[in-house]
Parts: sequence; C-alpha cells; structure tokens
Amino acid sequence: MRTGAWSGIGSVCIGLLLAGVSVVLARECKALLIGERARPKLQASIQEIAESFGGVCVINEVLTVQLAPQQVVAMISLDFKDGLTLAQAEGIAGEIEERAKAARPSVIRLFIRPQSSEQSRAEWRDLAKGPPA
Repeated sequence: MRTGAWSGIGSVCIGLLLAGVSVVLARECKALLIGERARPKLQASIQEIAESFGGVCVINEVLTVQLAPQQVVAMISLDFKDGLTLAQAEGIAGEIEERAKAARPSVIRLFIRPQSSEQSRAEWRDLAKGPPA
C-alpha cells in the first residue's frame, strides 16, 4: 500500500476512537447534564431535619437536583403551624438550612417554600391534568 492509504486509514481510526470516547463520556455524564435527583438517603435526611422542628406541620415535598458529584440543590415545601409570626417562620427556615448543610455538606443551596398542604395538593392536581389545551 502507498503511504497515502495508511494516512487515510489512520485518520479514520482516530476519528472512530474519538467518536467512541465521546459516546462513553456522553453516557457517563448524561445524568449530570440533564440533572438527576440526589440519593433518597439525602432527601430523607433533609425531611427528618425539617420534621424535628415544632413549628412545622407537614412536609409537602422534598425536591433535589444533583449538579455535580458533591453539589446538590434542594427545595423543600413546608406547611408551618398556624399562628407563627413571620420572624418565627424565618428563624425555623434558617435553622433547617443550617442543620441540613451541616449534616449533608454536599447541599450547597436549600430553598424553603412555605406552602399549605391544601395548596400543595391543588398544585399536584393541576400538574396531573397536564397543560391547558
């Protein structure tokens, strides 16, 4: 064979190798690229911390997104007891966030949404209906 043929074969082989590597990387990183939820243990840990506060009636939901191997953003929807002042609710929310971050250092942000249980259920019903026609 001529030298030009070997050069072409080598270029094709390098191209195939690069394509194979990109497929492997895409598979490995897919979950992080589109976002996946954190492990159930982490979600349960955040829920347990929130449940330990007397001012919290109901935990409506805990949502998490794994951004990187050691970076998680969490959102928790809480129904606070009626009669709490805004300052008391803010204090409880701040303590929940502090304890969650101390217990789970991978939690880089914790968003707390005050929401009644009724509002949460109505929101889920609306989501189940799907988008308006």
